[in-house]
Formats: sequence, C-alpha cells, structure tokens
Amino acid sequence: MRALDVGGRIRGIRKNLGLTQAQFAKKLDVTKVSVARYEAGRVPRLKVLKEIARLGGATVTWLLDGSSPQGQPRQQQAGPLEIGVIDPGHDLLAFLQKKAPLMTHLPVQYRRRFEERIRELVERAKRELDEYQKVLEGESRRRRKRSSHSSY
Repeated sequence: MRALDVGGRIRGIRKNLGLTQAQFAKKLDVTKVSVARYEAGRVPRLKVLKEIARLGGATVTWLLDGSSPQGQPRQQQAGPLEIGVIDPGHDLLAFLQKKAPLMTHLPVQYRRRFEERIRELVERAKRELDEYQKVLEGESRRRRKRSSHSSY
C-alpha cells in the first residue's frame, strides 16, 4: 500500500462525486485540511475510510491497495449521490431523530398517530416523486423529439 496511491483513489472518489474538498469534508465530518492531507497521502482512520468507500461505492480494500476490481467505485450509473437525493434524505432523517425523544413524552395513542402521519407523508412523497419523474421524462422525450425534427 503506497499512501500516495491511496490519496489518488480518495481524490478520484471526491472528483467522481463532483465535490470540492470542503464539500467532501462536510460529508465526512472532517476538516477541509484533513481531506487535503488524505489526498496528499495521509491514510485516514478506519471510520473515515469506511465512509469514503461508502460514498464512492467502493471497498476499503480497494481504497488501500487498489487491487480488487469489484471494489472499484461505480462511475456509470447515477445513484442517489449523483442526483442530489442523499442530502435532503439526511436532513429528513436528522429532523425525525430530533423529534423522536420529544415524542416519548406523549401518550402512546398520540405517538402512534405521529408515526402513522409519518408513514402517510412518506407514501405521499413517493407517489408524488414517481409522478413528477414521469412528467420530467415526458418533457425530456418531447424536447429530444423536437430537436431531432428541427435538425432535418
């Protein structure tokens, strides 16, 4: 394991995610200086290595030695990270985690109502996002069709 190679793989993951060092640092809960050091060859502690691997869709083994092809970061398929879904998801989860201790003071029947309301909102959000995706896909198809007709 050469530290500079590890740093290059970390830099590659950050760049594949389209993040600045500051943005990457925030996701890792470290400082920007730490990210710069990792990319320069300092090997992060295991907890940070695991998070970098998770964010990049890689394995810690690949980060450290670059030898396991199945551990290489994914690059072709856009997942939640690439389309900006992770941050709002984390925001919602953080909000619910803050609310959970407050709910313990309520009677059981009200806690159940709160939990049911969360389930309803999640189902509604899923339905609305599915519908919106279809709208956007339709608009995209119409736009491609128009641009292909105008090129004749």
